[in-house]
Amino acid sequence: SGRPTSRPRLRRALASLPDGDGAQSVILVAGPTNKPVVALVLLKRGAGLTDVDLAHCHDRNEAAAILRQSEDIGAFDISPATARTLLATALAEDTPADGWADAAAATGLAELHADAVSGRAWLTRLDPDGHRLGHQPPADAIADSAHWPQRHPMIATWTVGWDRMREVDADAADAALRAAIWAAIRRDSAEWAEVMLRAALLLQDAGADWSGFADAGRALLDGHDPAELPIFGQVVDASIVAVREETEADDGFALPVDGGGPPAAPGELEDLLRRAGGEADPEWLDGYLAAVELAPRPIPPESWISHLVYGPDLARDRPAAKRLANLALQRHDGLLECLETPEDVRESVRETNDAGLRTWVRGFVHASETYPDAWPAAELSERDREMLSTLTALARDDAGSTPNRESLAAWLLDRAESTSRPVV
Repeated sequence: SGRPTSRPRLRRALASLPDGDGAQSVILVAGPTNKPVVALVLLKRGAGLTDVDLAHCHDRNEAAAILRQSEDIGAFDISPATARTLLATALAEDTPADGWADAAAATGLAELHADAVSGRAWLTRLDPDGHRLGHQPPADAIADSAHWPQRHPMIATWTVGWDRMREVDADAADAALRAAIWAAIRRDSAEWAEVMLRAALLLQDAGADWSGFADAGRALLDGHDPAELPIFGQVVDASIVAVREETEADDGFALPVDGGGPPAAPGELEDLLRRAGGEADPEWLDGYLAAVELAPRPIPPESWISHLVYGPDLARDRPAAKRLANLALQRHDGLLECLETPEDVRESVRETNDAGLRTWVRGFVHASETYPDAWPAAELSERDREMLSTLTALARDDAGSTPNRESLAAWLLDRAESTSRPVV
């Protein structure tokens, strides 16, 4: 026809928070809406664009199916500008993986150039005028890092990887192993700072709370001891679990567990929950599991199991952690059976005493707040929002109040019908 061919336009971009090694996924959507092009790109700090997959979709449904993968990694919608920043930085770090040239052309990024950003340069990207972050990292922002894993499940997976630990002896005693992991964290504190600053850039663009990540990253760049940041205590615990798990995998043991083993002995579940740092009450676990199962968006079993068993004590006792995970899966299976029969749900809610119901509520609210991305406000009905608000208020109420039992049972049944996910 002689008419010029229009250039592809990047219409949507999503990205996950970086993991402990600085790896994050970026998803790019371009092309016509009836036949989109989707590029899945894996970035890793220091290694650049390490993997690229390009899909020319036949229709919107095929593209939507690919995008649903982003739910499993907790991806955030980000602006094309921030996507370009992440990709340009990766291009400056190493030669991109095969397939990048085709993906760049198909998503309107063919003219994207490498742009090295590292260290304090990330702070300039976050706060160009120097007005929002102040001159010193505030102490409360540093302390707040203890709550990051509850707000962002990806951070619960942060560990010191094998490539960082180098000569750590996985068979060492706990004290020696812990000391070696702390040494690895201190040695690589600048790399951890960059992980936090990249996370801050993504969260800032997504409209989420980002300044704590920026302050923590800056504190590390300023020479603060990582031990001053509570998040690293959790990284150490998770790393010990990962090291022990990898070692035990050679002997035939590794997560995921399968719910096997005998039922809980009297007091056994309570003791394991206490050691894991949760409330030492099976009703609390039942509430936690209900929020996991009834969430609008699925929570991967490896995520909720890991969060449940990564307590300060169980991090040093893998057989006990495995036992708690198996007992939790057994109760999860019981929950699924209960949800299949409306009368069983109503009877369970009616017959639970007031103290047990209040404990159940606290477990439910703990899980819903741990995984906020699985309970997105945009996907909740007005009734959902009202019930969640009621349960949250009750979880913080020391006056001994309980929810209306009939309303709670009816809502649980509605949630079960709307989720209806297969047994894990």
